[in-house]
Amino acid sequence: MKKFSKIASIAFILLLVLSVSITAFATAEDTPNSDGLLVNDMADVLTDEEEIELEDRLYNICEKYDMSFAIVTTDNTGDKTPEQYADDYYDYNDYYADGGVLLLSTDYNERHFSTSGKAIDAFNDKAFEYIFVDNVAEYFDDGDCYGGFSAYVDFTEECVDAYCKGEKYPPVSAFDVWKDRLIFFGISLAIGIVITVIIMLSVKSKYKNVRFNSGAENYVVKDSFKLNQSYDTFLYSTVTRTAKPKDDDRSSTHTSSSGNTHGGGSF
Repeated sequence: MKKFSKIASIAFILLLVLSVSITAFATAEDTPNSDGLLVNDMADVLTDEEEIELEDRLYNICEKYDMSFAIVTTDNTGDKTPEQYADDYYDYNDYYADGGVLLLSTDYNERHFSTSGKAIDAFNDKAFEYIFVDNVAEYFDDGDCYGGFSAYVDFTEECVDAYCKGEKYPPVSAFDVWKDRLIFFGISLAIGIVITVIIMLSVKSKYKNVRFNSGAENYVVKDSFKLNQSYDTFLYSTVTRTAKPKDDDRSSTHTSSSGNTHGGGSF
């Protein structure tokens, strides 16, 4: 009986491994081959000249930073979502471990940028929003596909260069720093004024029966007060601490069908 259970367990494991292998093979078979190119315009949204120009610019980035960045367009993602399609396209083509691919899916009317390896950290959530949501998306929304891909290439080089130099991206200008400080100071001042007014009104409400008197003669007995000694006594101190804002350099990730980790997102 134990021998049968052992055989059954081994058979189950082999079946599981085989099913995973078949799934991975099918996924690889369903993924278009890049043919060694960094621009694969299957949806035919670019001219031949535009493809060559973008290919050259991407190739220079790849050579300079040892990272692969590609562009792919399609009008048929099959049974895959744009995210799955972009992930598989990068995983099952001959690219560096570090890099990303920008997919334009005309059947979904969606754009998705998938990152891998070091590019996940380089294109963190803040960088992704700045590059794609704030800048690149407007070109595609206006129907200018070449303009969108061209902007993607420019911003990609800026982002990767900053990452390799250990610099923050997007860069923070001196104006933004002082603007944030002034906003913080203004909010703190407003809160302080409101709290002070509330305290003063609260104290005042406790002395409704008190009337103004221009002098103190009615309250002091002549020659009854004599000050022989005086002391300054320290009672307590109040320390206020303000937490230092943390850098929001997070990178949202997910796992593709190949088991690799990817970042990026749709926009």
